[in-house]
Amino acid sequence: MCENCKIDTLVILYVTNEEIDELTKNLIEKHFFFTRMASSGGFFNFPNTSLLIGISKDRLSDLKALIKKCCRRRKIHVATQTHIHSYPHHSAPVMVEAEFGGATMQMLAVEHFEQF
Repeated sequence: MCENCKIDTLVILYVTNEEIDELTKNLIEKHFFFTRMASSGGFFNFPNTSLLIGISKDRLSDLKALIKKCCRRRKIHVATQTHIHSYPHHSAPVMVEAEFGGATMQMLAVEHFEQF
């Protein structure tokens, strides 16, 4: 519980499952409190995790620095199926380069915050 916390911002953060453990460990060490929810989405439908983080705007730059440290975008190659025009009933795997990782952050103003 956070008795004297000034919570005025709700951060919604979407992170790949590959990066979530390092991020949550660092969030706990830096005393950021969060709710963790499993989710999926994106073009390749990779599993990810959504975090709800209630913070004061004063700590927003610290949170962003921590996210950038733990969640890095990188390029990966993903196999996709495509049809060969001369053989419409056959498909061949094609490797496609895609960006993967990183985090997506949304912020909402918090009008009222209470803990019981």
